[in-house]
Amino acid sequence: MNAQWQRALGAHRGTHEISDVTARLRAHGVTADTVLAVLSDPNRFLNAFEHDGPGWTHRYGGPVGAALIASELAHYLRSRQRAAERLRLDLIAEMASSVAQRPDRRRARPGLHLVDPRTDPDEIPLSGST
Repeated sequence: MNAQWQRALGAHRGTHEISDVTARLRAHGVTADTVLAVLSDPNRFLNAFEHDGPGWTHRYGGPVGAALIASELAHYLRSRQRAAERLRLDLIAEMASSVAQRPDRRRARPGLHLVDPRTDPDEIPLSGST
């Protein structure tokens, strides 16, 4: 496995997946540097259709290459979202533990609802929602 592809895909793909993904991308002229650039600055890629006009996909390996990159970007963003949700749940659990151990826990703010860390992140209401 090439070190450049590992850098581009390693943060969100397992080692066993990288060679297959790399083969698909390379077959359509997509380089590791291109993937890394898109993952580093997704907005440029996502806005290219509007700003670069006809032929915008050429720099991304044509329509198929751009579609493969879009798929890879979606996979990367889902992995970052899952990481953020895990971090948030860990922080909530840490806060809950801290509050539970405080001697003045009976005087906690009314309405402070701490969440069981095993709760599915999709089931946790957002701030300000009822």
